[in-house]
Amino acid sequence: MHDGTTRIERGLIRELPPLLGERLGFCIYDRTMKRFLAVPLPALPEAAAAAKRPTARRSAARALGRRVERRVRGLVKGAAARTAAALDIMLERRLFPSSRAGDVLLLAGENWSRYDFDMLRRLRKDHGVRIAAVLQDMIPVVHPQFFDDAAFLIRFRAYLDFLARDADLVFAISDATRNDFLRTVPEADPERVERIELGSDIATSNEQQRPAALPDLAGRPFVLSVSTIQARKNFDLLYRLWQRLSREGRTEQPHLVIAGRPGFGSSDLLHLMRNDPAIAGTVTLLHGTSDAELAWLYANCLFTLYPSWYEGWGLPLSESLAQGKTFIASNTSSLPEAGQGLGIHLDPYDLIAWQSEVLRLTRDERVRAALERRIQTERKLSTWSDCARQIGEALNRFMN
Repeated sequence: MHDGTTRIERGLIRELPPLLGERLGFCIYDRTMKRFLAVPLPALPEAAAAAKRPTARRSAARALGRRVERRVRGLVKGAAARTAAALDIMLERRLFPSSRAGDVLLLAGENWSRYDFDMLRRLRKDHGVRIAAVLQDMIPVVHPQFFDDAAFLIRFRAYLDFLARDADLVFAISDATRNDFLRTVPEADPERVERIELGSDIATSNEQQRPAALPDLAGRPFVLSVSTIQARKNFDLLYRLWQRLSREGRTEQPHLVIAGRPGFGSSDLLHLMRNDPAIAGTVTLLHGTSDAELAWLYANCLFTLYPSWYEGWGLPLSESLAQGKTFIASNTSSLPEAGQGLGIHLDPYDLIAWQSEVLRLTRDERVRAALERRIQTERKLSTWSDCARQIGEALNRFMN
């Protein structure tokens, strides 16, 4: 299953070319050569393939970027061996040999970790390339307790300072993210910070596939929580809730399916959940879910759960609405925006309230049906094509 960063990259890679045509190109930053290199349109691997990585901490976006980087290095080296012209390109000292003054460089991935900000400043100042960037969230500033790397927190703050002082255009993925950014870095120009909305379209109904790793539930209903498993996602609340339900012997307790790859800060909790006899047989962890399997899970679950402490947007809520399923989610950060008032929002600290609502939605089909009818008639679904169009229109205004 792709994480939020990779979904953004995939959505824009797929949808921007039809909008911008020949004006759009793709590039990577080669850290060894210390420059940007043009690349062909990147391939979009299936989610399950992208989920396979050497370590749990390596993000899908970083793995994809490194595969492209290795490919580009091979192409450049091969071209250098064949022609003197390609060798000249390799030895060219410009930071971005194929760029021209007035071009816009759109940074849409893990911007805080992949780039040398001083290099980007030189690219803007010396080569006249304008910088646009997608700001995905403000988590390291708002909730630094979820990060154990002080150097990362310093770097993220440097990234925010770069966006405020040196980026020409910033795309914030929610009002909450935009407001947190402007509050944190007051020197940023609000006129250059645009709010965009991410797409919610995933695999369609004719691409559904039951996950092979999902055990036989013998007709027992299940609820679904989709997310990379990190400390800030508050899966601890779901663990304690399912412990409590098991101890109380609740016959109406649904099965819990958590679909998401392990992330930083999750190893201790995952160990507890895999080895706790209190929840054995009532909780399933799925770490390599494909898009088709994810679509099946959404289609067949009773409702979804998202107890996260803080989000930049909340794609699982958008996807839940797109699949016509109601949810119980936290009432923090951008989640009320993503939920559109079409689900139940609770305090992520309030275990008792979560238990009450989980049991109520599980046993009361009329309540679920009423919420689902509201979703069908009131939801406002944004696709990745819509998101790309927002960005494309802003870039068109910006480039003209």
